[in-house]
Amino acid sequence: MNLRTRIMLLSVLISGLIFTAAGSGVYIIYKESLLNRAENALETKAGLISDNETPAFTKGGLEEWLEQFEEDDWRLWVFDEEDRLLAEAGEEDEFSYAQLRSLAADGELLTGAFSLDGTPDASAETLVLAYSLEETEEELQLLLGILGGALLAVMILAAAGGRFLAFTILKPISRLIQTMEHNEKRDTFERIAVSGSPGDELQRMAVTFNSMMSKMEANFERQKSFVSDASHELKTPITVIESYAALLGRWGGEDKEVREEAVGTIRSETKRMKAMVHALLELASLQDSGQELVKEPVDLTEAVRNAAKEMEAVYHRPVGLDLPDAPVVAEGNPENIRQLLVILLDNALKYSGTTVQAAVKEEKNYVILTIADEGIGIPEEEQDLVFERFYRVDKSRQRQTGGTGLGLAIAKSIVGQHGGQITLKSKENEGTTVTVTLPRKF
Repeated sequence: MNLRTRIMLLSVLISGLIFTAAGSGVYIIYKESLLNRAENALETKAGLISDNETPAFTKGGLEEWLEQFEEDDWRLWVFDEEDRLLAEAGEEDEFSYAQLRSLAADGELLTGAFSLDGTPDASAETLVLAYSLEETEEELQLLLGILGGALLAVMILAAAGGRFLAFTILKPISRLIQTMEHNEKRDTFERIAVSGSPGDELQRMAVTFNSMMSKMEANFERQKSFVSDASHELKTPITVIESYAALLGRWGGEDKEVREEAVGTIRSETKRMKAMVHALLELASLQDSGQELVKEPVDLTEAVRNAAKEMEAVYHRPVGLDLPDAPVVAEGNPENIRQLLVILLDNALKYSGTTVQAAVKEEKNYVILTIADEGIGIPEEEQDLVFERFYRVDKSRQRQTGGTGLGLAIAKSIVGQHGGQITLKSKENEGTTVTVTLPRKF
């Protein structure tokens, strides 16, 4: 059973139950009203009979009395003190005194016994009145019929209303299903139109779906670009290795110089490929949004000092430090912060021949880290592209420096995971300054 049918049936069921409860209340109240009215009439008539103006308790006298009230459904019996019948009145074929108890027990009669003390006829002791509830039952049956017809009409209207409600509610869901099926069949990322009142569940569902499609499309494009870039970057070293392997196979056995050149080049390209694969795996790990980053307080002054010592040992050149005396603490992952500092210092030292300056300072709720060099700089039109994967300002630099073109992309991902920002300012032949802003740890 589909959801539309279930909503319609549920609407019918709820409406039917509500109307049945309301109709039952109306029926009970109306029935009690009719019975109370009959009981009041019973007491009123008994009072009129027992007053001083009542005719003698004979059959004729009682029938005369009945006629003045124009009642057809009443019967009366008058008994003396020894319960002997003195008189009776009413339609004899309606019911007899012998049937009184059984008919009253079945709810077909309303009966009452009244004392006749003080009436003109001293022999009369008890008056018994009986009223047929046949007309009352007919009225109640008519009411039941009306309520039953109304219940049927309500259920039909509820079915129509439920169908309309289901159509209204499920229309955007149906559009969503169709779009999802279309996306699945054609490998697309089509969105759905956002409709409905701002903030309602259907609009939120559409907005959430569109947001999910945007993220999936961005992730797909990132993976596609990642595979394309990796294939392109790995193609060159593989081609070089293949060429030198062929050269080694042809001349390596006879020519020592060719053999040494081929082995050296193959070793160099293999090392570069290994570094590139490692960097690609790191970048993929950092860009995995489902992976939670473990953060803790990190003293940036100490981290910069340690990274500077490490890079000075590699490049045999000093790194100038402008660090405060007191610790400057940010919230982050110590290993990732170290990796970020190594990438930025490595780039600065690699592309400049002078001293590199590293500085840390606090500003309101942030920690500011700057790495500045006086190297070759970056053209203004390319400064926004240097954080892209495999992007290099000078393609010929890569073999000389051994870079993979992934360092700044990894740095940007690390800063993004820490909720910070990374910016770059550069001027050709004057140098480059990279600024990293990270949230402080309070």
